[in-house]
Amino acid sequence: MKRRRMMSFAALAVLVACGGSSSPPAQPAPPPTPAVISAPGETPATPPVAAIPSPPAPPTAGHEVAISISDPMSEGKKTITAKVGDTVSVTLPEYPGTMWKVTTVDRTLGYPKEETVPSYLGPNTPGRKFVWATGSTNALDVKGPHVVTITGIPLAGEANEKPTKFVLSLRLD
Repeated sequence: MKRRRMMSFAALAVLVACGGSSSPPAQPAPPPTPAVISAPGETPATPPVAAIPSPPAPPTAGHEVAISISDPMSEGKKTITAKVGDTVSVTLPEYPGTMWKVTTVDRTLGYPKEETVPSYLGPNTPGRKFVWATGSTNALDVKGPHVVTITGIPLAGEANEKPTKFVLSLRLD
């Protein structure tokens, strides 16, 4: 029996000396978390968090394609290209004694919304803004070329003045 104990003790010594173990191999340790260092008197900062991807952005409405005319006599025509879904706007100065009106527009594009822009070309000259929304809510197909005529009509008492015309050629893709 003494001999048996000696053999067991010798086998155990050899096993320990060779780095062996009677238990299963140990799992690798997880990587250490980064140390968070704070100055004395400060509250400890939180460890960095892995970046979480942000959700995709919702589809956006179209862009605004804006035309701003300061002298309709010299800039009587403009040609632009926009995409269906874009908002197209034209702003013209309303000089004293005139008023801008859309006089021709095709049926698929339709008449614009109108608004006054105060102090467009200074404190005494407002502007008139015409805005077309070209979204797909229109029952008619708006793709293609469109021609809009906006006329500066002289007000009563200004009959000697000739109407000013502005022509917008718009292509919607």
